[in-house]
Amino acid sequence: MFGLNLPAKGLFLIIGMVMVLLIGGCAAQEPAEEEPTAEAPVEDEKEPDESIEDLSDQVYFSKEKPQYRTEMPLLSPDQNYMLGTFEGQLKLYEPHEKELLYSYYFDQEYTLQTFAWHPRGDRFIVFVESGQKLHIDLVDLKGEQKRIKTFGQAAYDTDVISLERLDARVDFLDWAFQGEALALDVHGEEYSSVKLIDLDGQTLMEEDWDDRSFIRSADPEGRQLAYTRYGSTGENLWIWDFDDKEIRQVTEGSEGDYPFYWLDQRNLMVILGAIGTGGGHHYGLAIINLETGEREWKYSLDEEGKIYVANSLSPEHNLVLGVERNMAGTDARASILDLETKEQDYFLDDYTISQSEWISDDQVIFSASGWEKKEDRYSVREDHFAIKLYSLKDGLITLAEDDEQLFLLGVAGGEVHYLKTAEGDSLWVWQTKALELE
Repeated sequence: MFGLNLPAKGLFLIIGMVMVLLIGGCAAQEPAEEEPTAEAPVEDEKEPDESIEDLSDQVYFSKEKPQYRTEMPLLSPDQNYMLGTFEGQLKLYEPHEKELLYSYYFDQEYTLQTFAWHPRGDRFIVFVESGQKLHIDLVDLKGEQKRIKTFGQAAYDTDVISLERLDARVDFLDWAFQGEALALDVHGEEYSSVKLIDLDGQTLMEEDWDDRSFIRSADPEGRQLAYTRYGSTGENLWIWDFDDKEIRQVTEGSEGDYPFYWLDQRNLMVILGAIGTGGGHHYGLAIINLETGEREWKYSLDEEGKIYVANSLSPEHNLVLGVERNMAGTDARASILDLETKEQDYFLDDYTISQSEWISDDQVIFSASGWEKKEDRYSVREDHFAIKLYSLKDGLITLAEDDEQLFLLGVAGGEVHYLKTAEGDSLWVWQTKALELE
């Protein structure tokens, strides 16, 4: 499927000629077929275009294009590694020194669709397409690969409505059983399905229904899957319990109840707002007792035409970062919502928030987009982007700002990692900034 490229300081075995490196198991379309060979490793990483060589960090990632589903670069859960794509390669870095560990070169026959870290951070899965087949492979940090599953007549992309002569589209939902299994979303023209498969590709459980479902997430132990199902049953919260192998409807109010954050095994924070049946928007939050189906708490805006968009929950589960805004996002206020006192601390106007990460229970880092001049809100698209830190004690601090898009990756080794748009809007440049926190 793809070849392995060590950096210049790696070890190479030279025996008269450079031997072709075979990556076992993953290159074959079916296990019985002969595996295609991958390209031989080369010592030097491909240089970026001269037009962007004046940028400081010289570590580039491909910028996601609308027609592709390849994920943004991702820090591993343990924050020890970074994965990202660049010119047909999947690159693995050590974040602190930005050291390139491996480059994975994809065979021309294969197209990378997405990748995701295992919960332990010591391996990752990749979804690749070849022809009308979708393959799922497990890759470790040394490049050893294992084919988990192949779907025939399938593509990766749950956003595509028309299957275009395909049987199904497949998406990765979440890890189950603490990384021992994958929960997959499979959509046909007239059905939805969730499949639970182990890391050998064996189907552990499978459920189908003839309406649609949306936004699922597994509980912290990976033993329950929450999702919103809509159609003939309204738009309500459902739970699939892997232990007793039962699926049950939890709510009946048809308010969306999209899973947002698991507080524990019994209580789930959800986002309110029916969107699947058309004409709705996310407008609030609720905490639902999964055993009784009762709402322990509910928050929504009374002001007409305004919606509330939740971004992230603090480690102690008592503070929510969110934005109150109109539908266009031109009138926005960011706030911290205290779940105990129900009070809100408004700290930023005229900016919407996308990525965010709490680095303590009272400090959150986020990426924001808005307008440099307030009067331009209704005439031009957002023209000011920033990475900011908000502390309940010290207030708002700007860590980086630009007139082009910024993307927050997270915090690792005392540094905030983010992406900056490179020249020509075709690449990301990996940036870091030290966090000097008390």
